[in-house]
Amino acid sequence: MQFNNSPYAGWTQGESWSLGDSPAIELAINPGCGHFTMEHAPWVEEDTSSSECPENPVIRIYKDVDSRYILEDLIAKLELFAR
Repeated sequence: MQFNNSPYAGWTQGESWSLGDSPAIELAINPGCGHFTMEHAPWVEEDTSSSECPENPVIRIYKDVDSRYILEDLIAKLELFAR
């Protein structure tokens, strides 16, 4: 499913996170681990700004994510490795 039909939204098709495990992994494991609002996906403009687009699908926009799941997973892996 494409969430944004703007011709300039190609760079948003994938995920980009440079600080270790992505919060998206955590959200896939537990979608309720953060606070979100339901909004229409924004329209991406040519200059990469965005605007409202009521024709786009409604998506979850997370405001924060509880990082305990990722940290607990890391600690469990470290404990297994140390054995």
